[in-house]
This record gives sequence, C-alpha cells and structure tokens, in this order.
Amino acid sequence: MEIITRQELLKYLLTIDRNKVKNSKVEKNIELIYEKYPIAKKVQSLFKDFHDVMFSASPNNLDEFIKTYQDDVTPFCNGLKKDIAPIKNAISYEINSGFVEGNNNKFKLIKRIVYGKSKLCNLLKRSYISFMSTLDDFDISTIVEDILAS
Repeated sequence: MEIITRQELLKYLLTIDRNKVKNSKVEKNIELIYEKYPIAKKVQSLFKDFHDVMFSASPNNLDEFIKTYQDDVTPFCNGLKKDIAPIKNAISYEINSGFVEGNNNKFKLIKRIVYGKSKLCNLLKRSYISFMSTLDDFDISTIVEDILAS
C-alpha cells in the first residue's frame, strides 16, 4: 500500500511540464486515481485548458473557456467575467508589470524587516543598499563607510 499525499497529487495534476515533476508513486497510480476519483482528471483538464488559454495570445479563447467550464467552476468563471477586459489584455500583450511588482514586493519585505526596529532613516539606507546592489558599478565598501561615518 502506497500513500500519496494531497500535495503530491496536486503538484502532479497542476504541472504542465511533466519533466519538472517526477513522482513515480503518482505516475504509477495515476490511472487508478483517475478511475476512483474522476474529479482529478477533470481538475487536470481544466488547469491545462486555462493554461493554454492564458498563453495562447488569443483572447477570444477565454470566452470559449468560460462557456465550457461555467457549470463546473461557476465562481471562478464569474470572476473571470468581472475582469474580462484586463484578462484579455494580459493574454494579448507580451509586456507585463512583473518587474514593478517584484520591486514592490522586495521593498515591502525590507520594510517589514527593518522599519519596525530601526526607524525611517535606516529603512532608507537598507532600501538604497538593496536596490543599488543590482547595478553594475555598485561598490558596497563606499556605502558601508558612509553608514559607519553617520
């Protein structure tokens, strides 16, 4: 008897590239899982179809996806309908706000770590160091000397 955790099964079902997930327990028993739990096959199919729509560069496929899965995942499809214009834009344009969101996330993390303990002036110094470190001509020694001098 083999035990397959929910996490292992979901990781297998929700991964498009099978080379990334090599779980022999799940692979060996996947047909049995599909037979015993048909919802697992449906979840995998739904996820793959949504992934294909998002990376298809054809926003009209989203309408077809919503029609196909409206009865199965009604709240999800209703959420898609509410934000249909931004989602279609995200599908059709290659540019995104990932860089900006990444920097916002980085700053919030620094703020949580530093600001509560060290006040605003140290938040500025810590943020400056973190964001400047990505530049080619960055030299930590000058910044450390400045911090020690103040």
